[in-house]
Amino acid sequence: MIDALTIGELGAVSCAACVAVVVGFVAWYWSPGQRLVRRLRPVWDGAGISRVEVRARNGKQNTVRHRPRIRKRRKLSPTAFTFDVRPNPGRTVEDIVACSGAIRDALRVEDVTVTPRGRGRATVTAFLEDPILAAYENAEFFEEPVGKKLPIGRDDRGEVCYVNLGHTLVVGASGSGKGSLLWRYLISVFDAYGYLSGGAQFWGIDPKRAELAGVVDGAFERVAFDLEDIESLLLDLVAEMKRRQETGERQFEQREGRPLIILVVDELNALGTMGDRKWQSSVRASMQQILSQGRSAGIYVVAAAQQPQKENLGPYRAHFMNRICLRVESAQEVDLVLGSGAAALGAAAHEISPATETNGYATAGVGYVRADGEPAPVRFRAPYVDDDEIGIWAWEVQSLKEDENV
Repeated sequence: MIDALTIGELGAVSCAACVAVVVGFVAWYWSPGQRLVRRLRPVWDGAGISRVEVRARNGKQNTVRHRPRIRKRRKLSPTAFTFDVRPNPGRTVEDIVACSGAIRDALRVEDVTVTPRGRGRATVTAFLEDPILAAYENAEFFEEPVGKKLPIGRDDRGEVCYVNLGHTLVVGASGSGKGSLLWRYLISVFDAYGYLSGGAQFWGIDPKRAELAGVVDGAFERVAFDLEDIESLLLDLVAEMKRRQETGERQFEQREGRPLIILVVDELNALGTMGDRKWQSSVRASMQQILSQGRSAGIYVVAAAQQPQKENLGPYRAHFMNRICLRVESAQEVDLVLGSGAAALGAAAHEISPATETNGYATAGVGYVRADGEPAPVRFRAPYVDDDEIGIWAWEVQSLKEDENV
């Protein structure tokens, strides 16, 4: 009787163990991580990223496929998740990046970004819904600079997007939101440096008499609109740079009598089409000196252009530490702004729909930013800065200057 009970108990334990194993296997098989692995197998095989190995055992040959490893799947929000991918030996992270479209379709999501992270790893972020933030005004954007990091908008995750103080290029078609982004950058610069010893000065070049025409009085030290004034302003700025260099300081130190200087150029391409050859040669030489040497003298350039014309941006592009691409017409233009291969890395600025009155300017301010050293561009949206906000900024700049002169 005891033996019979013992056998019965062992049978029950064995049955429970089998059930637990089956339940555990089913839970593992249908877990989000394993479902992700299975969904992506055709992607790796179709792209030729899988490595096929034929093994012989007991006279039989078995084919084994080694696919990229997927790790650290994590939920970002109810409509977004992310995971890491490591390619097989002999393959590169760029191979994973090139599969972004296939990954999006395999996962049946709205959008996917693939960001190289170094050390043979890429991070894939999948969005179940369109991740583009709804338009918002600058009055709703309360972020302050963090050290030298200047807030310019929010990325797809809703996190603050920063750029460091440096030469900055903004390119975007008409209606893409260049003006608002330009003013957001200036607001951040003034918040970060305007109240420090020495303050911040703003100089401007506006051949079209558009963005800067209404802020000449007080806020800007100088604004040039015409040929002669533009050339004179640039020559004076080069002379100021040379005076600062004569002190022998290796790094710029903002202090009383030595303010940070920001040169704002609205429509950089116009400088390559205005005037005669002598004027263009003079302007080009001054701009190249400021861009190549100005940083160590505390002089920075933020320039905007509607199109990335190679003949006009070519001499300058390499000097821009921060490059921002809003809506443009082609993938080639994306690469001209953000660097070769940027479109392949997911910077689809050429796919942004035009912002018009009929669609409520749904895509104004949407673009991609890339700074020196960053592996891939980041999509973000800048806030809309209206005339009232610009007026408040100009009043604050002018008031601070008047207080210092008292």
